[in-house]
This record gives sequence, structure tokens and C-alpha cells, in this order.
Amino acid sequence: MQYIRVESTSEVVIAYICAAKILDTEVIEKISQELSSIADTLTAPELVVDLGAVSFMSSGMIGKLVLLNVKCLRMGVEVRFRNVSHNVREIFKITGLHRVLRIDRPDEGNSPLRFSPELFEDRN
Repeated sequence: MQYIRVESTSEVVIAYICAAKILDTEVIEKISQELSSIADTLTAPELVVDLGAVSFMSSGMIGKLVLLNVKCLRMGVEVRFRNVSHNVREIFKITGLHRVLRIDRPDEGNSPLRFSPELFEDRN
């Protein structure tokens, strides 16, 4: 089973993760391998990982996303994450990864705008 659907242009590759809950180590490895394969063949300067279908992921998958980010940055490719669910955003916030990963605000959708720290600030 493929867990990722890809769309690409000369400017950006969008990888849509198509799994709602990413908890199983086998699924994590398959998704990680697919993402790594995409990164290995990138010709575009930007990779967008769309998490719109993902409601929850384990720490193992989060670790794989961090490794993907590092790999791409070393290749000179910008990585950003979009359509991140509230649950996953909370995990990024708790772990401090919101300071490391480029995460679109929920209202940005397909906008080229980048990471916004306001997304993670408490609003009282």
C-alpha cells in the first residue's frame, strides 16, 4: 500500500500523507522510506509535506519527519509542513519542534507564506 500521493512542479513537490493515524512501526517505516525516496529524487527547491489526512502520529513518525527535514536541508531543499491537525501541532509545540520545523498556519492552505510562531502562542 502506498501511504503518500505526490504532486510536483518545477518549483515544489507536495507529498500528501494519506494515513489518518500513524502508530504502527511498519507503517512508519513505509512512510519514511517513501518520503526518503521522494527526497532522493527531488529537483524542486521545496518539499511540502501535507498532513491534512493525519489526525495523530507517534513519536517515531515525528522523529522520521525531523530526519527528513535534516536530510533535505543538507541538500539545499526547503521543507515545510501544511494542514497540520491540532493534535499534531500540540505535539510539535510540546517537543519544541515548532521552533525547528517550518509549519504553515492553519489558514494558509496552499499559500507560499511560511512558519508563524503565533500559531503556537497561547491565546487568552
